[in-house]
Amino acid sequence: MCFLILDGHVYTGGVSVIVQDSMGSVDFFTSNTTATVLVSEAEVMDRQHYQNKLMKLAQKQNKYRGVALVEKTPLTEQYCGDLQKFGVIDCNLVVLPVRNATEMAQQLMSMVHQDEQPANNPYRRRHRVGPIDSNVLDTVQLFPGIGTVKAKALLKRFKSVKGICEASLQDMECVIGKSGAEQLKAFVTQQMGHCKAAAT
Repeated sequence: MCFLILDGHVYTGGVSVIVQDSMGSVDFFTSNTTATVLVSEAEVMDRQHYQNKLMKLAQKQNKYRGVALVEKTPLTEQYCGDLQKFGVIDCNLVVLPVRNATEMAQQLMSMVHQDEQPANNPYRRRHRVGPIDSNVLDTVQLFPGIGTVKAKALLKRFKSVKGICEASLQDMECVIGKSGAEQLKAFVTQQMGHCKAAAT
């Protein structure tokens, strides 16, 4: 039986884990194309630490899709919004909140199994445009007023979270209507202003 060890706990799920000390800023490679970092409860409360960690992962984006699993607990809930904005808007990462180590392990195993499917693994299928990444879709749905249908439409048009954030109000209106576009553009502009202020 294969298992995953995380924070001293063992989780079964048919996943083989190879541990390397030389991975540097990456905690897990869940596939040949996905690099994942874990942001623990203590790290979430240390802005400088998590920003450095996420920026190092973002620097690998030319080779890997970057995913950050963030431990969101009652203690860290007040910090998670800023982390989410920094990771998604500034670093163009997929940021997934998890409640505890068990959920973190389950998410990692789910990512591994998803990449094992022929439809999701570029080495096991003919090259074609695939479905929208479910993790990116989840991230877009965290924007105010954006549900599944609008999130899919935005990703179809703008291709990524970064593309959505950089889109003009007029382009957004063509996809999600005037009121939805105004709400989304105001949110993105506000968050980018907060991130720039925090960086100075």
